Amino acid sequence: MGAPSVSLLLASLLPASLALQLQPLARTTSAVACRHSAVRCGLFDMFQESEESKRAKDEAFKAQQAMLARRRDPEAMAKYEADVAERRSEIAQKGSELIELQLRDNKDGEDGLEAWKQLKAEGKVLSSDDMERDADSARMGSEGLIAQRIDTNLPYTDQGYVADDQPDFMEEASKAFGKLFGGKKE
Repeated sequence: MGAPSVSLLLASLLPASLALQLQPLARTTSAVACRHSAVRCGLFDMFQESEESKRAKDEAFKAQQAMLARRRDPEAMAKYEADVAERRSEIAQKGSELIELQLRDNKDGEDGLEAWKQLKAEGKVLSSDDMERDADSARMGSEGLIAQRIDTNLPYTDQGYVADDQPDFMEEASKAFGKLFGGKKE
């Protein structure tokens, strides 16, 4: 039984003078019972979605719908593919001189380092000193990480450059295994 029904029951059992005094109590308790909000302490209350999350989902849904509409329209799809091809060719042309330098066969003994330094001076090649670092990744004196790959901007990337004074690993390994398994002795 709720608080109002208990007070009304008591009012019917008591003399009339006391019953009049209890009626305001019955109205007060029923008004208080309606004022408080529902208790939200349930197990699944923590999984409520924030406004920011709802907005991000709506934006992603709209982008997906636009992509589906573009795929259904042959003219829009052709325009999109032309834009993609143009962007790709611009990026390919941007690094073409560096790639040409990296793939050049240096049989005549010419070192590509001087040509790479020339490209760097012209601003066509970025070295690690020129690249922007992520300030959020700076730790204990470090300047931070670089988002791009550094090794693809170096002069000997596709040539497999090895200095002349370096030992041949495969030759040394074959000598070691030859001795180990009783191969030819030198």
